[in-house]
Amino acid sequence: MTAAAPLDPDLDPLRLSTISLVFLGGVAGGLARYAVTQAWRAPTAGFPWATLAVNLSGAAALAVLVVTLLRRWPGLTWARPLLGTGVLGAWTTFSAIAVATDELIAHGRPGIGIAYLLASIVGGVVAAALGARAARRCVRAPRDTAC
Repeated sequence: MTAAAPLDPDLDPLRLSTISLVFLGGVAGGLARYAVTQAWRAPTAGFPWATLAVNLSGAAALAVLVVTLLRRWPGLTWARPLLGTGVLGAWTTFSAIAVATDELIAHGRPGIGIAYLLASIVGGVVAAALGARAARRCVRAPRDTAC
């Protein structure tokens, strides 16, 4: 019996090369996020601007990456596991949103916590839409020029 092909061969989790790419990208993205949140610390009950900026920039960057790869370099199979799943997956994390929201609520700032959660979710969708729109406008078929 033959095994069925994965839905996305670029992200076949059983290939050691894919695991390695995700791992390397995840290390880079996680370290970058850590550096930003350490350099731009929020007060204990203050608005977590660094985490919001990281997550919104990551949503936009992921949209740009996906559109660019699909339109310009559809055969570039290493880029999505390394850059999308690895780097941007570690750069942006829903757990960081959950932890920051929980900490704000636990420190008696439920209004700020809910505002942060909504800004993260709505802002992430808007950032992704804007990133995809910008990439679609700038990235055309392989022989066209960008922007």
